[in-house]
Amino acid sequence: MKISELFSPISEKGYDNLTVLTIVQGVGTQPRESVERRISYDKSNTNTYKRVLENDFILHLRSFEGGLEIANSEGIVSPAYTILRAKEQIIPLFYYAYFRSYWFISNKLRIAVEGIRDGKSINMETFWNIVVPYPPIEEQKHIAEYLLCLDTKLKKAEAILDRLKAIKNGFSQQLFI
Repeated sequence: MKISELFSPISEKGYDNLTVLTIVQGVGTQPRESVERRISYDKSNTNTYKRVLENDFILHLRSFEGGLEIANSEGIVSPAYTILRAKEQIIPLFYYAYFRSYWFISNKLRIAVEGIRDGKSINMETFWNIVVPYPPIEEQKHIAEYLLCLDTKLKKAEAILDRLKAIKNGFSQQLFI
């Protein structure tokens, strides 16, 4: 199924009363004020920002590197972004994993990327014609649950690794005093 058959481009403006969100690669959207990196913006222009709903997908300025991001909550984002809203019933986590996968970025999205280095952009006509899988909802759900389980295990393993590194550093400091 083509991306254009599964998603619609959305450009809802005039919601300047909503929270301004920013993209954090690998995380999705976060309130701009809560993100450590300070990004300045003209607060008088937020009426031109695009509204996103939870689970909308966002094609952002660095999507050619890290894939598409997902809106974690309702809010507004830069007018430079392309918002994709599902036309069909989908499991958002399934498509989030797919759109961020190395395979999608290097094999599918790459054909829509134009330019070199920092001058890269995505040709939207080509993008909308990219064919993506559309497995049955139950299959999407099972795959998403499996990926979520793996993410949980990875986070636990990373926490254990961080603790072991701290213990090692502590021992190293005591050994060489």
